[in-house]
Amino acid sequence: MIEILCKDDVNKVSDPVLVAGLNKEFDRLPDDYLYPEYGYFVVIEELEELTNPIELIAIISQHTARSLQDCLEVIEEFEGYFQVVMILNIDYGISVFFNKKLMTFIQMKRCLSL
Repeated sequence: MIEILCKDDVNKVSDPVLVAGLNKEFDRLPDDYLYPEYGYFVVIEELEELTNPIELIAIISQHTARSLQDCLEVIEEFEGYFQVVMILNIDYGISVFFNKKLMTFIQMKRCLSL
């Protein structure tokens, strides 16, 4: 799992599909968006990080007492990857990116208990 705390952290990601998606999302952020104060991106590289999301739950629990499922806002499907947007509190969120090669949409929903 890679936490993207600044745009330069995108360089830590080896998957070109996810790099392109992250760069696209950074370009879409409004000028007044304070990154990472309002939220940030997380990249999942291994299937185990989704099927046993201990690190992800630890990140979320720093910001809210709500469960992973309760924080889920939207699942976006793009060419080659998924972006799972979670709103942890009124003005803080995390977007989780992972390559579609890790699992299908149905498997992901089951993994997130939806």
